[in-house]
Amino acid sequence: MHREFGFFHNQVKNLIMKGILGKKQMFEMLASLRHDPPREIAGLAVEHVEDLLDESGRMGPLKGATDAAGRNVLVYSLAQGARVVLRPSGTEPKAKAYVETCTPPAASNLAPDQWARQCAEARELGDKLSATFVRMALGRVGLEP
Repeated sequence: MHREFGFFHNQVKNLIMKGILGKKQMFEMLASLRHDPPREIAGLAVEHVEDLLDESGRMGPLKGATDAAGRNVLVYSLAQGARVVLRPSGTEPKAKAYVETCTPPAASNLAPDQWARQCAEARELGDKLSATFVRMALGRVGLEP
């Protein structure tokens, strides 16, 4: 599979805020990221931003409040095939960031140690993206990780 698709590394980071103020901060953070999206994250250019609440986007018109709550998601497609997805919790004052990094498909003549190095680099990039994004997102509302 890695020869056809590459290696994909995924991780989830919780952006935890506390109490009633935390719930407000969570929505303020999303509003800030929605209206002023980052141009780069950890040195990778943001190539496309998808806001699933955008009724002119691929999800179409909202069907109601429940649909809107479920679509309160931001997707940042980055250079090198990386991606960061942010969504708020519906029950707690926290948001989840899903970070995905990958390698290109492995060439048939790629040595095992070279492949292992590429996979390790994808993991390291994922860690760097996660830490940078969490710090940047929480910083939008004056919080630290």
